[in-house]
Amino acid sequence: MSTTKKPKAPKKPKAPDPTSPPTPPPIATPPTLGRVLDMDDEFIVAEKVKKFRETARVRKTAKAQIAAEDAATAEVERSTIAATAIETRVARALAAPQDNSPPLDQAYRIVGEYVDMKEAERIAVALWCLHTHVYNQFTHTPRLALMTPDAGGGKSTTFDIIRPLCANAIISGNITGPSLFRKINRQQGGTFLLDEGDNLNWDDSSLRAVITDGHQPGRPISRTINGEDTDFEVHTPMGLAAIGKFPVPVMRRAIIVNMRPPLPQVAVKLKKFDATTNLEGSWLAINNWAGSATLDLWPALPVGMLGRIADNWRPLISIADSFSPEWGARARKAALAFQGLSHASIGIMLLYDIRAVFDTLRVPYLSTKELIRYLLDMEVSWTWNAYQGTADDKTPRKLTDHEISRILQPYNFLPRNRVIWPEGRKEGANSFKGYRRRWFEDTWARWVPEPSAVADATRPKSQPPEPTTEELDAIVRELGL
Repeated sequence: MSTTKKPKAPKKPKAPDPTSPPTPPPIATPPTLGRVLDMDDEFIVAEKVKKFRETARVRKTAKAQIAAEDAATAEVERSTIAATAIETRVARALAAPQDNSPPLDQAYRIVGEYVDMKEAERIAVALWCLHTHVYNQFTHTPRLALMTPDAGGGKSTTFDIIRPLCANAIISGNITGPSLFRKINRQQGGTFLLDEGDNLNWDDSSLRAVITDGHQPGRPISRTINGEDTDFEVHTPMGLAAIGKFPVPVMRRAIIVNMRPPLPQVAVKLKKFDATTNLEGSWLAINNWAGSATLDLWPALPVGMLGRIADNWRPLISIADSFSPEWGARARKAALAFQGLSHASIGIMLLYDIRAVFDTLRVPYLSTKELIRYLLDMEVSWTWNAYQGTADDKTPRKLTDHEISRILQPYNFLPRNRVIWPEGRKEGANSFKGYRRRWFEDTWARWVPEPSAVADATRPKSQPPEPTTEELDAIVRELGL
């Protein structure tokens, strides 16, 4: 029989002796606070802080002096390089075949020898090249926008031939906004040609700001660099070339040239641009003209030319007037050919094109399918065949009836029910969804008035009327231009 030991019961605590004194509580040890500084130690620390700050100040000053010296050295080097480049260009100009015709005639001839363009576009490009040499005399410098629906339109060739004609031109195929505004600020007076614009990041707000704000002076790009506010002046001539379209704010500030490949019989007559092409003689003639040109900064514009398009064409017409009245007439005729869509929003573009369809067909109404078919078949049909939404941020697609309604909705003039019954309908005739011309009349008059209507409203009563397009044509024919 096994036996298990029982656990011992815990001892009962002894009762305190009522006669003994109470036990005092334990004394808490204070935390270690380190050595307490005396007056001498405080003086030493203050001296060390003072010495550290003085050293930092000296280093910062020295660094700033070194940066200033480096900047001055770089500026001297840039000036030397620029002077050498100018000497080289002058030497090449003197070696080139001499052309004693006026500089504008030379630029106009060169553009036509290398690229197939409409007459108005050729005049505009030639005038734009000259304007890059005198742009700072005007309140606006228009952008030159070369657009083509596909490759092979000649936009890069155009940049190649106008580069030597423009003032200090630089071509870039890919650039960011910060890089662009720093280059412009560093090279004041340069012309920037941005090729392959369809590769640019148009979501970059700084890039769009440089292009739009540089349209006129006094709108710098502001940045904080090393804790200091810095303004970058971006007012300079700028050309852009792309397959497709540019954002609407850019197009409003631009002379838009719709590039196209030449016909085979025309292509064989065009000159080829290569490394041996020497256009420096024309550059020197333009440069000499710019140094002594007397320009009317506020020339008379064609009647009815207002807003952005007036700002864009004012420098070009002023330059044309400085050569001869004949060139002034040709420039004004070209401006009238451009007037309309170059500064328009997508809604204004659509209103223009719908009116063009109704004017061409001379009908009181159109079905939706017919209207869309004619819009897609227009000369610039790629605008509506590759529609990208009102903000130009959607996948390109063909325009639809829903999108027409959405574009026109802010103008608030279309009836809710667009069902049309044919006039003089016979038995069995069906209604269809469409558009009546009379629905557009008031909106056209307010937003896209005919040039004649604008002329009547804007012409001063005390002055003789400006020449019409037909009269300008007659002048050009009489002069044999």
